[in-house]
Amino acid sequence: MKAAITLVIILAVFGGTAIAQEATTKPATKTPLPKVLPDLCKGAVDPYNQSAERQLFLAAAGADGELSEKEFKALVGKKGFVRKFDRWEQIIRYDKDGNKTIDWFEADAYRQAFRKQVLTTFDADKNKKLEGDERKKANAALYVGRVRLSSGRSRSSRGRGDRGGDRGGDRGRGGFSRQPDPEALKQYDKNKDGQLSGEERSAYDNARREEFRKRMVERYDTDKDGEVSDKEREAARSAAREQWAERRQSMLKERFDANKDGKLDKEETAAMEKYNTERRAEGEARRAAFTKVWDTDGDGQLNEKERDTMRTQIRTTIEAHRKNMDLNGDGEVSREEGREYFNKLQKKYDADGDGNLSAEERIKMIQQEMRGGAEDK
Repeated sequence: MKAAITLVIILAVFGGTAIAQEATTKPATKTPLPKVLPDLCKGAVDPYNQSAERQLFLAAAGADGELSEKEFKALVGKKGFVRKFDRWEQIIRYDKDGNKTIDWFEADAYRQAFRKQVLTTFDADKNKKLEGDERKKANAALYVGRVRLSSGRSRSSRGRGDRGGDRGGDRGRGGFSRQPDPEALKQYDKNKDGQLSGEERSAYDNARREEFRKRMVERYDTDKDGEVSDKEREAARSAAREQWAERRQSMLKERFDANKDGKLDKEETAAMEKYNTERRAEGEARRAAFTKVWDTDGDGQLNEKERDTMRTQIRTTIEAHRKNMDLNGDGEVSREEGREYFNKLQKKYDADGDGNLSAEERIKMIQQEMRGGAEDK
């Protein structure tokens, strides 16, 4: 349910459900392992054949020596530089010069970082090689796409790993952990199986929450009493909202720049303003619905006691649904599993059966799911 809090609570309440909806029009499917796993490590991970990779990359990049997103996607599923486990959103983080394409030096930096991540996770005896069971586990993880680079390490990842200002680099939306960084995995993976599950995951999450709390105190505790008061918390939220508003405005300008001239003309501006007006209205309605769930005194806002109740209920809901979301039982909720869960919710609350959730349907989803799926009264 940790990914669900991303898709159901944060996106739904703060205006991103429509975006999530656009990204989940096709149901996610679980990737079964073949009887004989291909050796996906060979060449790109262990051993890393830099010379051969360079030749594959230059063949993929073409005459200009730069690999674009379009070229990358055209190579998916074919033999060559792009492997089954490669993702454009990961490799583009190594776009050091910011030109939205990848040259060989940037691609090599990505391969080196990816290799390090795989070795850190699966090289149990620390001999810098993947052998026997280590290699089997690594190939299985690569095949199903479970290996993800830690966020916030490259220049171009700034703004992803730092999203929200106070979230750790390995955090998803909402502050809950996704893929732990190599050092965290080494510290909390007590049985050395290359992943966190059960008590290991709980210990890791609790430590991250405490780290997050300390960062909040350090940054926003202006009166230095060791706690973040309601006033200080509101200041933190305001700062986060301002940061998000700036990023969102930048994304919207890019989205509505139909002729791609780098600026918005009169028609493009009007289209963007109409979109913003509609989304603001929906956002206000969702926030009101969200508040109504925990506003026991009916004053239209949440006091500290009501917020505590809200946090407790959210944590309880997360734990109650997490096991159901973890389809392959690996102790992690992947993006694909989160999307499949959202698809199920969409079908559940899509009253008119049009394949989309209207503003009213999303509000009903918020009210009921935040009560643990009970019918709204």
